[in-house]
Amino acid sequence: MTHTTIGSRSSALLPVLFLLFCSFRLSESGGGGSISNRPENPNSKAKIQMLQSYAPAKASDGTSLESPSIDNDSCAVGVKVNGICKVLPLVATYLEADMEDDNNNKPSYDVWAAVSLDEGKSWKRTDLSKSAQLREYKGRRCFNKDHGDDGDDGSHQRRFLHDDGGDGGDGGDGDDTDESEEFETYSSNSKPMNVGKGNKVLIAWVSQYCKSGVPSEAGEGLPLPETNLDDKYMVQGGQNCRNYDGEVEGLGKVPFNCVWTARGMIDPKNGNILWMKPERLTSGRRDAYQLFAAVSPNKVDGQPAAWALVWQEDPWGLEPGEKAGPGDGMSGAKTNHKTDIWYSYLDGTKFGKHAYDNPETNRPSVVERFSSPVRVTDNGACKVLREGDNVTVKGGRYCKGICGDGDNTVEEENGKIGESCVSDEGFPLNGDTGASRPVALLLPGSSSGTKVLLAYEESKGLGFGGEKTNATKQDVGKNVIYHSYPYNKPDEVKHGAMVNLPELDQNLFPLVSSDG
Repeated sequence: MTHTTIGSRSSALLPVLFLLFCSFRLSESGGGGSISNRPENPNSKAKIQMLQSYAPAKASDGTSLESPSIDNDSCAVGVKVNGICKVLPLVATYLEADMEDDNNNKPSYDVWAAVSLDEGKSWKRTDLSKSAQLREYKGRRCFNKDHGDDGDDGSHQRRFLHDDGGDGGDGGDGDDTDESEEFETYSSNSKPMNVGKGNKVLIAWVSQYCKSGVPSEAGEGLPLPETNLDDKYMVQGGQNCRNYDGEVEGLGKVPFNCVWTARGMIDPKNGNILWMKPERLTSGRRDAYQLFAAVSPNKVDGQPAAWALVWQEDPWGLEPGEKAGPGDGMSGAKTNHKTDIWYSYLDGTKFGKHAYDNPETNRPSVVERFSSPVRVTDNGACKVLREGDNVTVKGGRYCKGICGDGDNTVEEENGKIGESCVSDEGFPLNGDTGASRPVALLLPGSSSGTKVLLAYEESKGLGFGGEKTNATKQDVGKNVIYHSYPYNKPDEVKHGAMVNLPELDQNLFPLVSSDG
């Protein structure tokens, strides 16, 4: 299958080749210049792309460059289109930290975007996230290496601290107990993605800055998307955190990440840049990481463009690695079991709709939100506990629809308590696997419309978290899994299909464990 190369190392070369191409184009016209323009501040995770819709050439200060030279009727930058010098806009994204903030010399990054309409000679910069700041975490007590319950646990109640002892907003009594915690922390943003289509660009990232409760609805007070009125996957909720004391020196308590997006459009008539206010898709109830953004190719048979996001969410927070390499000791970080891949999409016809909350502001809010995120994979645990005639379903709210009255289960193994519910595909939802590093392509179709091709790596269900105790050689490592579905009808709690060839015996038959 040729599409299996989606997760190969060769795909990582494409951004490099594109950057080299852009550098070549800029050098031809004498372009090039600092994008961030603040060398005293740390920068990281830079990406750049060229949009496919021409705009009038102009400098970042607004100086017009659209008139051809009187001497030779040529353009200083760009190409002449109907007598006007126009360019294909360059859009760069990067992380930048303001080192004037006192965070013990540890950078807290904001997500920045920069747009050039003169082939890289000058850049108009915008701080999209504006959230790298000191704030107070108030919420549930942080998870630690001993785990216990997690972000998928629907039974916990006390999430927030309340001075008045009122209702906790999540069904709790609001008392200050050992189940709650507060501490000061610097919020930081990570790994921005940058994808474009025509004159539109989507920036997506994960951030430790997550407001409590329901993700922002493009303006406070607007209703939830119709796709998530019951919130069966528990997208809503309070932010959780992980305490790395005793695991990673100096890291301490780290709030979970949530997913943010920002949409931008460049007016093809005058080159003006419109950035809309960021939109938050998740709450930080689970730790979001390894975000990937995609947009469909050109229209086929009238099908509109589609935008999609995929990411992993770890209910316990990212597991520390072997501490090899630079950074804060998280190099080689691992994925906990129960980590699922999540998906959200936006119809291309809805991308640019916006409204101004305040006429005096220059950043409107989006009107049409991304779809409510869904859990694509089936790694989360759905279990049943029995006490006499009483049956208790453990796991996310979606588990109730799978477990029923407890008659759709298999007994746990290895001394574990309870029974695992069985999915509609026949797989036990025992929480013994974890998925990570998703990538996606949106493929145009004719009669079937745009489809998503999603691939990721998944652990083989050994031990707890990343442990490989008593594992035989064929058990070590991960599998590569893929899904394919219409962009607006995603898989939900599905097993996926394996891309890589499993371990074979001497007769070239797949090796399987004794329990199948």
